[in-house]
Amino acid sequence: MAPPRPEDFAQQLQSDAPFLDMVSRYITPAGHILECGCGLARTAMSMAHLGYQITALDHDPQILELARISAGCLNLSIDFLQGDFLRLDEFLMGKLFDGVSHQGVLEHYEPSEIIATVAQQLRVSPVVICSVPIKSPFNLKYFQDNLYRNLWPETVWWNILQREFYVAEAIVVSQRTDNLILAIKKSLC
Repeated sequence: MAPPRPEDFAQQLQSDAPFLDMVSRYITPAGHILECGCGLARTAMSMAHLGYQITALDHDPQILELARISAGCLNLSIDFLQGDFLRLDEFLMGKLFDGVSHQGVLEHYEPSEIIATVAQQLRVSPVVICSVPIKSPFNLKYFQDNLYRNLWPETVWWNILQREFYVAEAIVVSQRTDNLILAIKKSLC
């Protein structure tokens, strides 16, 4: 993997703008965010660039090392943590964050797993900001990689999440793909 170039990072920031806007509405500047399933830390680097304190979590140590190198090339300060975001309770040991974020993670799970995962994330943070690809003509053509992925319409996502949580905001955007960006909080009940 080649080190990121500043001009590529500028394009990344522009592409991430709708997600970053939602983050800024729910998490105070310089807040501490746990980025779950960070992969190569694309979103983590965008948020770190804006001044957020980021802990980037992924289960794959090799991916984390590549992400660490990329962040270093851009002079971004990010704490990297290896672990399973499905088991936050087991290894975070009471650590709390101002927000949890992720893009392109929840669609790989069944509804019961989605509910359990978000509930666990809301035990360490007051808000989860996430993005999932939705069913659209573009996405149905784009996602031809044979990975298990729920490309549900936004109403299905809304119905699954609204049963257990308070969906404070949801917007559909076309970034790299057609996505639903959500701000999720604990239920008002």
